[in-house]
Amino acid sequence: MGVRRSSEIDILLDDAERRRSCLYTKKKWAVDILRRRMGKGTVLEIDQGSFVRWATWQKLDPVDKYRWRMNAVATALPGCVFCRESAALLHGLFVSYANLRRIHIATTRREHSASSRLVTRHIVEGDDLSTIDGLAVTSLLRTSFDCMRAYDFSDALAIADSTLRVGTSKEGLLTYVNSMRNFRGGSMARWAAEFADPRADNGGESAARATMIELGYALPDLQHPITDSLSGKDYRADYYWELADGTKVAGELDGNQKYTNPAFMNGKTLTSVLLDERKRESRITKKVSRVCRFSPDDVKDLQFFMRLLDDFGIPRDADNIPSFSKRYIHRDIS
Repeated sequence: MGVRRSSEIDILLDDAERRRSCLYTKKKWAVDILRRRMGKGTVLEIDQGSFVRWATWQKLDPVDKYRWRMNAVATALPGCVFCRESAALLHGLFVSYANLRRIHIATTRREHSASSRLVTRHIVEGDDLSTIDGLAVTSLLRTSFDCMRAYDFSDALAIADSTLRVGTSKEGLLTYVNSMRNFRGGSMARWAAEFADPRADNGGESAARATMIELGYALPDLQHPITDSLSGKDYRADYYWELADGTKVAGELDGNQKYTNPAFMNGKTLTSVLLDERKRESRITKKVSRVCRFSPDDVKDLQFFMRLLDDFGIPRDADNIPSFSKRYIHRDIS
């Protein structure tokens, strides 16, 4: 009996892995076996009643881990509708890893039930639902709005930028956000929508631009094309300013992923990636006066980031700081 039951657990775990999901089960005998395996270090209980092999879990990146948890919730709660960050991930929006913790489920006032360790429930009514990868989610615009109004400006702008990237027009986003002005947090959603730009290549670039905006710096052009006169190839600068005296400044955000994440390295070795990056910078430097490089950590250090942008001559106008950011700036920059 014990051997047969153990084999059944392996079959269930294998099936869950094929579905890219944690194994959700309420069967007492199965939970008992899985928890015994936890004691041996071969299985993890990710959420209450959701299990996965330790070796499998270690190979997943944060986004995949979150998706596996979502699929387990869909098994535990058939017919559920995902919202907020959970829906945003399925819609392909920029969601920071820090916001990929709780699973978010939509409910109504009539059917509202309490949140649990597994999920957070939010009242969502009057929305046109979508289905992505077999999972029901709130519509793109409602998902975007609910995330933007819950975040600070940095994360809200990343959501707004990516909402435009996946196909919504800026006019459409602004119209929707303005129609929801009675919701708490609506003013932050409107600010994010106002500054949204689909050319932002990723959430890190959006966050850096958000900080520039909050500090009152001149808005850069995004993904500005710079043509290599030798090859005719277009390189793109993450940020680009042309100053009043004609000086051209390129800004480059250096994230670690381009050197460590296989998805960003396109099968190249680290040496090849570094050589390509040096070649790219030499071509960009030929066409601009200065290249200002900074990392996500540099952006978070507001004092340093201001000194850096000032040193490269990026104009700053304290009167141009958006009203929502003034307390933030006064608190952190003195």
